[in-house]
Amino acid sequence: MSLDHRHQRQLRYREVAAIQAFTDKLKATFPADAQTIPPDLIVFYPTVNADLDSLANGKLKPAAAVTKATALQASAQQASTAIQALSVARLISPDFTVTGTPTGKRNGGDIQAPGATQQQLLDAQFLMAEAFQTWQQMGVAFEAAAAVGGARQKALIEHAKQLNGLAGTEFDRGYRKVLTIRNTLGLTAPARQLPTAPGASP
Repeated sequence: MSLDHRHQRQLRYREVAAIQAFTDKLKATFPADAQTIPPDLIVFYPTVNADLDSLANGKLKPAAAVTKATALQASAQQASTAIQALSVARLISPDFTVTGTPTGKRNGGDIQAPGATQQQLLDAQFLMAEAFQTWQQMGVAFEAAAAVGGARQKALIEHAKQLNGLAGTEFDRGYRKVLTIRNTLGLTAPARQLPTAPGASP
């Protein structure tokens, strides 16, 4: 085995171990209020849109809505803070090169450069932390909707739902960066003990 080949294999072993460690720490920051849709989609706060509808039609009382909204705000803020606290620079060596970004169909490889892995995961970290900040804002709109009625409540409920969709998109963009790196390294989608979303295909 050539020295260069041995170095590449050792680098790949280190990348695999580090990405797995990063993923484990990332998963630990996620709120329990979530559902998985196989194979790898995670939906956070899956009942909030139904709760907003229940508030609108009077099935969910304002006091109960405030309780749900403030709990959601606390959960989202905690998750955002925990994600931001992950030290990508400490967990991911600057000599790691894998990105998961394809170079094209012809060679089936991925764009690589020293430090590229770290930058990809910093981008992912930013997007996921921002997503939970957006979910916190959704909780604020939910709480505000519980305090009013009529057209104002309807507008706040619609705003909260829009924030929910935006947050989901932000999180997916960030989490997908982690998954593409894992896939490139031959790692499976990270397991998580979450209930499967109703009606999801196996």
